[in-house]
Amino acid sequence: MKFSYKSYFWSIGTTSFRMTDFNLKIEKQLSLLNEFREKFKRHNWKDIQKQYYNHLKINGFIYGNAKNPEKDARQKTSGLVDIGLIDDNRYITEVGKELIKIVEKKNFNGNNLFNIDNDSFLYLKQLLKTHNSINNYIVRPFIVFVYIISKLNYLSNDEFTYLLPLCINKDITEKIIDYIIKLRNNNLNSIDNIIIDIIMSMDNYKDACEYFISNNEVNISIFEDIYMDRKSNKNASIYYSIYLLIYKISIENNYIYKEKLLEEIKNISGHSSLLWKKYLFKNTNRNNIVLNDVKIFHVKDEKELKEIFFQTLHLFKCKSTLKDYFDLNRRYIKITDIVLFNDDKIELDIIAKYYFKFIENGLFNIAFEKSDKLFINTDLENIDNIFNVKEKTIYNYISENLNIKIENKLELKDIVKEDRYKRFNILIDKKFNKNKIIEILNKIENRDDNEVRKLVTDNADVPTIFEYILSIAWYLISNKEGNILDYMNLYLDSDMLPKTHASGGMADIVYIYNKNEYYPKHDLLIEATLSKDKSQRKMEIEPVSRHLGEYILSNGNNNTYALFVSNSLYINVISDFINKRTMKYYSSNSENYIDGLNIVCLERLEIKTILEKSINYKELYLIFQSALNSNTDEKNWYKKEIKEKIENLKTYN
Repeated sequence: MKFSYKSYFWSIGTTSFRMTDFNLKIEKQLSLLNEFREKFKRHNWKDIQKQYYNHLKINGFIYGNAKNPEKDARQKTSGLVDIGLIDDNRYITEVGKELIKIVEKKNFNGNNLFNIDNDSFLYLKQLLKTHNSINNYIVRPFIVFVYIISKLNYLSNDEFTYLLPLCINKDITEKIIDYIIKLRNNNLNSIDNIIIDIIMSMDNYKDACEYFISNNEVNISIFEDIYMDRKSNKNASIYYSIYLLIYKISIENNYIYKEKLLEEIKNISGHSSLLWKKYLFKNTNRNNIVLNDVKIFHVKDEKELKEIFFQTLHLFKCKSTLKDYFDLNRRYIKITDIVLFNDDKIELDIIAKYYFKFIENGLFNIAFEKSDKLFINTDLENIDNIFNVKEKTIYNYISENLNIKIENKLELKDIVKEDRYKRFNILIDKKFNKNKIIEILNKIENRDDNEVRKLVTDNADVPTIFEYILSIAWYLISNKEGNILDYMNLYLDSDMLPKTHASGGMADIVYIYNKNEYYPKHDLLIEATLSKDKSQRKMEIEPVSRHLGEYILSNGNNNTYALFVSNSLYINVISDFINKRTMKYYSSNSENYIDGLNIVCLERLEIKTILEKSINYKELYLIFQSALNSNTDEKNWYKKEIKEKIENLKTYN
């Protein structure tokens, strides 16, 4: 009697589209699909899947050769269908077209209630409409998430990973909330107990367990019946062998089988193997294998052994699957930019927290209903009646809860800005102190990209991360003067980490310094690059000069100068920048001009030296101004005027 697998959890998107640079990859694929559909306007999707796979490959979106390109094409696009950017036939929806427009026009800066970027606001609206069909249930995962987090104020990583996705209907959702409250109050032993309770309340698991216990025989066929896997029962034989070995130890008290048990567990694939190992063994050293003192080794009879084994088998399978989907769910939820993933605490940002708290009860009412507006580009208030809340009402609600007065969007923006600035400084102190910045800069120089992303984020490319880390470094060098968030021309996610390239036409960083005893009021444009040698000259000379020239023409501050930072400076780049001092820069209509552009340079090694010696900006300013007025020849200019002078500065504690 084979028991069928039934899904017991929701997820957003598909694991086959779990990519780094997540925001960017969504935008790129949407653009490529839009281009592809222009060529295949009237073709049915099922007839052009292989051609689309090849289109992605030609454009460098994917690499290698898939065994089944049609399947790969379906998987790569299914996540975009789930959130309504394309339809089932892979045509771009009006929502997808709106996202393309935002990206093409670089119209990211938003003016919405949540104070998030326009692309993030679009994703937020889409996730509020997104649903899963699970067995006979409809569930809107993101609405369940914001409802639960509004009820509980936050979720731990484990609660988010293992409990939240189990909320596939109203009854289970209410149960999970109650369980989490009890767990936090120490009235429940563990998350494992909650998962077991949920899955064992499902008929297929309940019936399979009873079948296993009541059957006098134990053979491979029975294990195939009760294994209930999404894909196949091929691993049932491994668990059959494990059960027999545990039986020998637990029922027959024959402990010589513990070594064989350990070896058999190694045959389990994925995270389940680690869970079984941690559960059964205290020490896995082959010279001193020690079993854990757990119930499965102290049962009164085989009936109890079967019950515990069945529950443990499916608990670990469930946890392994949910852990695999954690990263995917996190990526999709993060693209809304209203959710903070801080260490072991997941919570909503300041506006979203009070907005969803205000409509909390209404959320539960629609969490298990399908939205008919997934493919429609609609305003927030038109998604459902519960979202039709006047902004003034939200201002008043936030005012009451924060005990401050908020009367308009501008005042709310100031509060958000202050909150983000505070969180960014906390992040710097915790994650990006000067030693960590030096470590990251070293890894960037060596192009150890995977490690760089582990240390910062995998939702931005390395050039963007370089700009981000350089911004923080310069903020520390400037003794945290000013609001660095205003100075960085980067888009940051809700956790204050970089997520996309800076928009074109501006310097990477524009640092504003007020007048003091060491220097006049001035602005510093910082440009960063990882390009090398001749490509550095080709790619950077014109943009750096143009950004500086246009900036001075627009604000009239002739004290403004630029700093060019790279891993390694190319001699002709240095020469060009030195000669810019005596070259006029004209406006596009030739009516206005600047009598020379001041540009200095730094290599990564000097940034490292500056941080190691705790040199501050007031000293660098003097060095830079001296270098700009120096007549040293191009070949020796950087070494004599910048490098050696920085090295000769004393170290500060």
